[in-house]
Amino acid sequence: MSICSFLLACILAAGPAPPSEAPGAHLTSVFASDFGDPSDSDFNGWPDGWTRRHGGGFPRFVEVALDFESLAAEIRGSLRARMNGGAVEISSPAIPIDERHNYALSAAIKTTGLTRSQASARLALLDENGKEIESFASATVGGTADWTTVNIPPSNAGGAAARFAVVRLVVNSDGRHDLAGDVWFHHVRLYEQPRLRIEANHPLALYSEPGTIELQIGVAGLKREMTDLQLELLDFANQVLAHSEMKLDLNTSPAAATSVAAGAESAEPGAGVEWSGVVSWRPPVKDFGYYRVRARLGGAGDELAETISLCVLDPQTRWGGQFGWSFSAEERDKLPPAIVELIQQAGIGWVKMPLWLDEKDPRAAPTRRLLATLNLRNINCVGVLAAPPASVRAKLPSSAFAANVFTADPKIWYPSLENVFLQFGIETRYWQLGRDGDRSFVGFPELNRRLIEIKKQLETSGQALHMGIGWDWIEELPADQGTLRFVDLSSHPALTTQETQNYLQETTRGQTSRWLNIEPAWLATLASQDRAAALVQRMVTAAAFGADGIFFATPLDREAGLIEADGRPTELYVAWRSTAQALAGATQIGSTPLPEGSHNRVFVRGDKAVMVVWRDEPANETLYLGEQVVCRDMFGAEVPLERDGDQVVLPVGRAPRFVHGVSPDIARWRIATTIEPAQLPSTPGQTFTARLALNNTFGQNVSGRVRLATPQGWIVHPSQFDFRLSSGERLARDLRVTLPFGVESGAQQVRAEFELFADRPYRLDSFVPVVVGVGDVEIAVNTQVNTDGVLEIEQRLSNHTDQPIRFSCSLFARERRRQRFELVGPPQGQTYATFRVPNGGALVGETLWLRATEIGGRRVLNYRFVVEP
Repeated sequence: MSICSFLLACILAAGPAPPSEAPGAHLTSVFASDFGDPSDSDFNGWPDGWTRRHGGGFPRFVEVALDFESLAAEIRGSLRARMNGGAVEISSPAIPIDERHNYALSAAIKTTGLTRSQASARLALLDENGKEIESFASATVGGTADWTTVNIPPSNAGGAAARFAVVRLVVNSDGRHDLAGDVWFHHVRLYEQPRLRIEANHPLALYSEPGTIELQIGVAGLKREMTDLQLELLDFANQVLAHSEMKLDLNTSPAAATSVAAGAESAEPGAGVEWSGVVSWRPPVKDFGYYRVRARLGGAGDELAETISLCVLDPQTRWGGQFGWSFSAEERDKLPPAIVELIQQAGIGWVKMPLWLDEKDPRAAPTRRLLATLNLRNINCVGVLAAPPASVRAKLPSSAFAANVFTADPKIWYPSLENVFLQFGIETRYWQLGRDGDRSFVGFPELNRRLIEIKKQLETSGQALHMGIGWDWIEELPADQGTLRFVDLSSHPALTTQETQNYLQETTRGQTSRWLNIEPAWLATLASQDRAAALVQRMVTAAAFGADGIFFATPLDREAGLIEADGRPTELYVAWRSTAQALAGATQIGSTPLPEGSHNRVFVRGDKAVMVVWRDEPANETLYLGEQVVCRDMFGAEVPLERDGDQVVLPVGRAPRFVHGVSPDIARWRIATTIEPAQLPSTPGQTFTARLALNNTFGQNVSGRVRLATPQGWIVHPSQFDFRLSSGERLARDLRVTLPFGVESGAQQVRAEFELFADRPYRLDSFVPVVVGVGDVEIAVNTQVNTDGVLEIEQRLSNHTDQPIRFSCSLFARERRRQRFELVGPPQGQTYATFRVPNGGALVGETLWLRATEIGGRRVLNYRFVVEP
């Protein structure tokens, strides 16, 4: 989508009167209407050439007419809608357009007294037969609002097929319409802009070899000569990887005469000539991944810009596994021509498709061909039985939710399904009753008996099938009696990633598979730069905790989907694909503790393992993972790794990364190495017993030595010992542990340094987590330097026991006098206290020590923290 410097962004800008026209760079008005006197040549109170929609919620009794009186003090005319319980849509005459230009729209809207309805402007692009190709909507205006300009930025998504544009002025709502209120439209402008475009030598800009990319950058419709072209290659984080400056060789041609549609009040005269030109560029892409090329023509304040995305994918595609896509009925009817290639490249194992289609429905044949093609590629098809034909809906006693449909008399719904099974039954063995999110079977009386009856009826055709229904995450799963093959889990509002993990852990895996959907509406609530990471983390969590089916719902979603309307993959497609490729058919074996504490999940498939790793703040993890470790970002690009002997230095940040080539034996060894108990009493000077647990995860006998590196001051005996273990054998070695005075409470780490002898020698470290303190009493600290320069340290003492507590608290800061006071905490409560240190700014960035000693008890809590400003 092209953006000019003034950028008619989809935002609202309010003012006391209709704003004067802002010309902006390279914008020429091709259609204008203020709904003044010239717009009504026959004096009938209706703008010439404009039409109005009727029927289907757009009633005639809502009054719409030109208004020359009520706002006469502000403007000379407007189009007014008086709300009366219905929606309004008014369309301009068809305005000729061409592929040499982009088109932008602006309109002024004023409202009074609206409570439910919203007003907006829309731009529809039509082909030569008047069929709508694409449409765009502005922001909406509701309530009572003074003159507000709404805009649609420049675009020509219809391309060469777009021949006409139609402006639509709309007042509508999501439910009931306002019975009162007024809306005025004024100052409607359609602009054309020279079109800067980038075309790739692959129609989807989808490649398997980085060196094969060639781009054609062209401009058309220039009203004046511009030749300086700036080209940039960007990675997914918008970091510039390469830059090129080129000169366009421009040609001139007569400009098309500006065509004023019937009903337009004015348009700017066209220039005598227009300039156009094209240039080729091979961006220096060197690796797999997701990239953008940005082209800019002109200078600051006078610039045309365009961007194209490039996807370079590893050609080794894995099919099957638990990942899939779920298409809506609307998407089924407008699938891009390359959908099979996109599905195949995505490496998914499942596709859901609405299939309740009549035999004579023109959509049935192409859908059947698509499913047959997917079957040949070993992709399972799931038929979604939702939105029954009108002939069925008319006979239903209530709404068309799945439970209402399929518990009704089978004579109502089954005859129309016989043909569905005849058309699609060969390719489709799995059938879902109701669309995604239909939870109408939850709480249905005598559900098991009903489901048995429904399945028996569906199998009347003689073909066995696998049946599933929608279900609510927070409800206990239906009784596992072999009737249901799967449940499609959903909730409103959608679960967070952590909630998804919790519910998957709480439900058992029986014969009924648990399927879940990842909704683009959830991703759309996130900042665009955070969506890919959030998608990957959700997929990783679902796979780690045993979801049997992980579906992306509505992959053609406009705002946060996997595929653009023209079929090009988005960055979310590439992130989805990288994750599905890495995890399809793999099983999580756990999380391995890392030296810097990064989050991770380790998955094993056969004799290979992959670790997905991320963290909130960037850090490097240095450890031995295997001999042939390769790290890739979530778009497939290789991340260079430094080597430290046998160890790799792994850079980790918020965006998940995939570490391939991890040794499954080494990963299992680390995960199995533990200290028991994992919580140690915070009593300094006392010796207690703990156990170091080992498990031989190699497929052969192992001998070796382990040395324990503990936090400073800890005394552990033995600190090292030799061992010999047969394959699968466990060892628990007693340790005598003494903690020092001043031992820090909370999470700590013991490094177990191993020298192993198996099929060959190995040197590796396990980073064993332990917690000092039993967690019944905890300390937390917040710091700030106030306006007087005093450092304020707020200490929170949390008591999780049923008894009151008393602690003597001391604060230690370098070259400062120790501060001390006593805290008394109630049972199951929190107590706050504040230390105040003069000239606290000098301590910012310093590490301070807070010690809490139990009065009359043996607990000692030590907490070290860095002073924040």
